[in-house]
Amino acid sequence: MSLFVVWSEATFFSQSPVLSLFAVFIDLSKDNYNYLAIEVISTFTIAYLCICAYYTVFKIRVLNYYYLAGKHQTDEYSLIFAGM
Repeated sequence: MSLFVVWSEATFFSQSPVLSLFAVFIDLSKDNYNYLAIEVISTFTIAYLCICAYYTVFKIRVLNYYYLAGKHQTDEYSLIFAGM
């Protein structure tokens, strides 16, 4: 799935031959008037991107000083750093 996302981002501005895999899936669903498939593909793609982004945010540590800890154990400075 990550390769699909990277390939789609790399070929984002190519319009005449559609190279983005997500655009190809959406175009196939659009031609058949299958709006449920469009919603499912879009929701799955956005959910995957959100999971990857939030997983990275909660696993990042800066010199083991700024990090987000579980169970409300994060200090104020780490929260401010994560919010910026």
